[in-house]
Amino acid sequence: MNTFFEMVHTPATMTFGERILLSCAASKVADGSIVEVGTLHGGSTRILRDAAPQTPVYTIDINRLRQDLIIRENEAVFFNGDARAFSKAHADMRIGMLFIDGDHSFPGALNDYQHLAPLVAQDGTICFHDTNHAHFGVHLLVDTLIRNGNLSEHVQIDEICAGRHAHARIPAAEVFVQTLLEHGEAHVPSVIFERSREMTYRNHRAQAYLSVLADFRSNGHELPANSKIIGKGSKGRFLQRYFNQPDAAVIDSHEAHDRDCHYYICSHEFPTIQQLLSSRGVPTRYIHVLDDYIYSRLVLDDITKNGGKVLLSFATSELERDILQMGLIDQPDHIKHMFHGNGFLHLVASRFWFDYTYV
Repeated sequence: MNTFFEMVHTPATMTFGERILLSCAASKVADGSIVEVGTLHGGSTRILRDAAPQTPVYTIDINRLRQDLIIRENEAVFFNGDARAFSKAHADMRIGMLFIDGDHSFPGALNDYQHLAPLVAQDGTICFHDTNHAHFGVHLLVDTLIRNGNLSEHVQIDEICAGRHAHARIPAAEVFVQTLLEHGEAHVPSVIFERSREMTYRNHRAQAYLSVLADFRSNGHELPANSKIIGKGSKGRFLQRYFNQPDAAVIDSHEAHDRDCHYYICSHEFPTIQQLLSSRGVPTRYIHVLDDYIYSRLVLDDITKNGGKVLLSFATSELERDILQMGLIDQPDHIKHMFHGNGFLHLVASRFWFDYTYV
């Protein structure tokens, strides 16, 4: 067994506080196995293994074992699949501690919880990683589980939350909406969003672009026939659905070579992409930037004038539709505009279904 100091220095994408909380929770498992969702490099798996050397450790990942895995195969049981498949394969398992650190979207984290929580022993421990606004889907889920009594006596250190498991039902949409509205009212816009707003108001080209988008939408038009959307994250996909573009219209910057094409940049790397397109001979008037503030304006337009049709098209379940319908679309206009002004609308639309690393 490694020493305490070796454990807290294990290579893992966690703060020292998070490692200590995780190892402490694992060391207290007296009955059942430890199950982790999201192996990646195996850093947190190593922490769990060293903290509880006598307890079976299972780690789940949809990707196959990495070459750079820092934990040996005989030290933990690796399951290649998702939470649903694992729960079916181990239906009789008793879990003493569950650590959810896999898909950081709302449906992804909820799926992990729904399929594995029933296997957790009463009063067992459930931990979630990345419970912050950058991973809004996880943040919304965990805060609502606490509100609903699914997690009690919770402890939060940095971005790890650990709580005592109670076999309560999945919260109703109304409970999620309460949490969502609390988050929205308290939200402080990010520096990036503030800069984006300033750029929109100061940059005449960006304002003209916004007007063009509004004109297309209000007249039921599409984007110019020869148009491509650069950016395969939430913003690019939203713009694609907003204007009913085919999947092939969404590309990466290295695929942009047509000088006669209109390019809509949906990426934080837009200055670099702008320079790249210009170097390839694309006229400035064909290069359009969809920054965070303009993106939020499009979402606002969708939920105020279009009944949230585009936003709801991303929903993968009735629960998600109900949360968005009640929490955003059915809210009074002054709430919608407040959420746009403080950046919360952008946060929800870009983080609910997408891991922030891909946005």
